[in-house]
Amino acid sequence: RGYRRGFVPGYVNPIPYAPPVYGGSGFYQPPVEPKQEMEMLAEEAKALKGQLEEINKRVSELKETKEK
Repeated sequence: RGYRRGFVPGYVNPIPYAPPVYGGSGFYQPPVEPKQEMEMLAEEAKALKGQLEEINKRVSELKETKEK
């Protein structure tokens, strides 16, 4: 009640005054589909895992050089 269709309270568009292409009224993004959100989170998790592996590699390398 009192909300525009497709507007979720508390979900403000990160791009203020975005053109309608980005989600209708030019102000608010439409709610993200749960499935889409899960996929996005999965991608993010994958990326973070990759970063973590790189960091761990670097740490073990540094430890080895320190011990020598």
